[in-house]
Amino acid sequence: MSHHLSCPVCQSQIPIDLRLLAQGGSFRCPSTTCQAVIGIGRSSLTTFSGVLEKYERLTALSAASGKQ
Repeated sequence: MSHHLSCPVCQSQIPIDLRLLAQGGSFRCPSTTCQAVIGIGRSSLTTFSGVLEKYERLTALSAASGKQ
């Protein structure tokens, strides 16, 4: 599943990898005139990782219940 965030500067769609984001990765706006960089602050990484784990569990449960 692909994920995107809106650039806070120009509103372009920035493709992101949630796992890399949870590991402290950053992503650059694809707009050649913007090039803003987004990421998760170090103090928020633990919280974000926990939320991501819950999201992934819910997604898996939802997919499993849809197959029944």
